Amino acid sequence: MSERARSASLSPTGKRALFEARGEIFTVPVDKGDVRNLTRSSGAADRAPVWSPGGVEIAWFSDSGDGYELLIAKQDGLSPPRRLSIGQSKMAWEVTWSPDGSRIAFVDDDVRVRVIDVDSGEIVTADVGGVNLERGGMGLTWAPDSRWLAYTRTYPNNFRRVVIWSVDEGVAKPLTDGMADAASPAWDRDGEHLYFLASTDVALGSGWANTSVMGSDPTYSAYVVVLPSEGATPFAPESDEEEVEEGETGQADEAEDGDEDAEEVPDVRIDFEGIERRIVPLPMPTERYRFTVAGPAGSVFVGESVPGSPGATLHKFTLEDRESEVFVSGASNVAVSADGEKMMYRSGSSWSVIGTGGPPGGDEESLDVALRMHLDRRAEWKQIFDEAWRYQRDFFYDPDMHGGDWEAVRERYAPLVAHVRHRADLNYLLDQVNGELSVGHSFVFGGDMPEVETSAVGLLGADLGAHRDRWRIERIYTFESWNPQMAAPLDRPGMRIEEGQYIVGVNGLEMTIADDPYRFLDGTAGEQTVLHLVGSVTGLPSLIALVINYFKTDASPGTLGVVPE
Repeated sequence: MSERARSASLSPTGKRALFEARGEIFTVPVDKGDVRNLTRSSGAADRAPVWSPGGVEIAWFSDSGDGYELLIAKQDGLSPPRRLSIGQSKMAWEVTWSPDGSRIAFVDDDVRVRVIDVDSGEIVTADVGGVNLERGGMGLTWAPDSRWLAYTRTYPNNFRRVVIWSVDEGVAKPLTDGMADAASPAWDRDGEHLYFLASTDVALGSGWANTSVMGSDPTYSAYVVVLPSEGATPFAPESDEEEVEEGETGQADEAEDGDEDAEEVPDVRIDFEGIERRIVPLPMPTERYRFTVAGPAGSVFVGESVPGSPGATLHKFTLEDRESEVFVSGASNVAVSADGEKMMYRSGSSWSVIGTGGPPGGDEESLDVALRMHLDRRAEWKQIFDEAWRYQRDFFYDPDMHGGDWEAVRERYAPLVAHVRHRADLNYLLDQVNGELSVGHSFVFGGDMPEVETSAVGLLGADLGAHRDRWRIERIYTFESWNPQMAAPLDRPGMRIEEGQYIVGVNGLEMTIADDPYRFLDGTAGEQTVLHLVGSVTGLPSLIALVINYFKTDASPGTLGVVPE
């Protein structure tokens, strides 16, 4: 199941990786230990796992009940999970746990930015997206001090803007204006900066259904925001000067007291007044940038889509050096640990973990993502049926379901799930369920299609009819000599077979009218096959009692040997 791994992330210090695959939640050691399956639930879909900042717990969404709810359990998988309702929400995207462990934010099916209190279970709606296409693409990310939540939302001009929601005030404020399409915010771990991408090259491409610009491929620039009003620009002019030796100025050096007791979590302060004047472009060329990921304090990774190359090219930019360098190429599913020290990414079918502080490729380790589960297919098929029914109930554009009684549809078709024996059966059943809506563009496809043993039935090129408890040849189809593909097995030179003869056996086995003749011919396509023929069945004794002399021809496979009367 390794190829199915998704929702990939690292534990807070990068010692284990977290995956969801086929509705199961796994943790994988980076170095020592074994893979853990935390859920073991073929009959439930477990989605969107996220590691707690302290590394003790893991949260995920599961439909083990009637619809999805939030489950939180110990990361060792040895204790039952705690369940929290997600209220009116039916689904969750972009799940992110606040650094202090107190809240979990996600985007729901109504494009609401929801924040749930982990202790009390209380849910608040921070904001609502502009279009439903934003589900899964709003870029939710918590500030280091857990007091701010950054994301993007679409405004009436179809451009996205970076928005900041305050936990203390419960108010969301836009950080960028509507003159450019802004995306992918990322907090610097220094607590003073926030990165994002923006483009003035989107134009009509912002409307996804505008077919006149289907080839639109906008470029983006990377920006950094200085959050406090007194913060200095990170790119002030530089000048080489001679260093002054210690004591030459006659002034005492400033003491560096309290370094050991310094607060590890920075206090993030955002002064919104005049903040648009504190948005500074990074000294990087404008390219097809698609996402940003915060690295160690003072750095950010910017993912670029390179035409013709799989995955993304990651550029690491540091404020101190004021320059970027290619860190990783061909990367996808990029995730950085909570402490910013480790990065996990996928390249092709391989997963790797690398330190974020060193040079590219410095201490890279390959991750053995060997995920296995005990699969109860029948339990999984029931879960798929239930969830497919809920998908239509929760997401169908007409809440009246085109006038149909959707509960009655479930009651009508649900008993058939117990009789499913192959995924093709389930797909057919789901097609029938969706057909009750009488709507186009409702499709069922995919799923495991295990190979079944195939057996090609040999065809005689003849019509058979039942007569006197035997199968009689009623008509023999002739071949076309000028068309080699039109074969006629019983109409060949030397085949002494005539219409009116009876086939009383195949390959030494007696055949009567009680038998399906094609059962005897199953698997004989392309094989030399012997037919036992008689001209009359009057007084015919049992075939087994007959002494039959027959021959097998030395012709090409598929030629029939014939036993004359």
